[in-house]
Amino acid sequence: MKTFVLRLTPGTLAANDDTNAPTVDEQIIALHRQQVTRRRIMAALGVTEHHVRRLTKGVDVDVSQPQPATTPFERAVRACYPLAISSRGIKDYQFRDIMFRAYGRQWNTATGVYDGTYTDDHLYRVRKRVRELAKANGETAVFAMDWFNTGDPLASNRKIRECAMGLAERVQDVVDEFMQAMGVSLAVLEGTPTEFEGEMHERELAKQAAAARLHILKLAISEVGAEPISVLMERAEQQANGLARLPDESLPKVDVHKDYHPEPTGNNAFLDYIEERRWLPDEWYTERAERLADMGG
Repeated sequence: MKTFVLRLTPGTLAANDDTNAPTVDEQIIALHRQQVTRRRIMAALGVTEHHVRRLTKGVDVDVSQPQPATTPFERAVRACYPLAISSRGIKDYQFRDIMFRAYGRQWNTATGVYDGTYTDDHLYRVRKRVRELAKANGETAVFAMDWFNTGDPLASNRKIRECAMGLAERVQDVVDEFMQAMGVSLAVLEGTPTEFEGEMHERELAKQAAAARLHILKLAISEVGAEPISVLMERAEQQANGLARLPDESLPKVDVHKDYHPEPTGNNAFLDYIEERRWLPDEWYTERAERLADMGG
């Protein structure tokens, strides 16, 4: 671990008297204005957190003279701030792209893509810090969802609510159609149904409708459920045959396996992919083999 060394800039020193070294309190305030973190001030000057908090309470930072960003957190804040206070704000994909670059990445062999190494706590702290800086400078930081048309945000918000209400009505129509056709019947032991049997039937209908709604959405929209649709359909087929007392009914089997995607080693992942599948002309492979032979490979 590298030891943090604090070097005071000219702006940190007392402006009125170059012959006098600044006091510890003056250094604390000056460093705070330069956006040096509280933890680093404590480590460099040997003061307590309470002392730093007391002196810097209500003291604005100076974003006009930013210091070099040395940590992923500082780099992310520095990159997000100008976008967040702009008239269009910073969209979620832009924010995550900055976090991706600031905190680094790791290859996910299951999905075949790079994942950022940041956590939800990192996201929260960067947003919080950007908002604090904006407030200190009389600005407003906005972290916008990707679906916004930031050129017309109010209309975007109204329209998406209208779309959601329209979809909710259509989903309800479909659920009602299913329940009218396949709603469970009232089971009565004998004679007229009792109040208890009626209540149990209403409860079963409500549970069936709720489950039907969720299953319909999972089948129609792949993002709703965690399982692949093929697996969901196969399990439903098996249960249907079991309930119909046809447990031996043949079913199309769906192979379930975990994908494995090795991390690309070349500069062009697409070229690696098509080369591996021998989709290139035969001459290309012959020339490559000759080049490798010349190099002793």
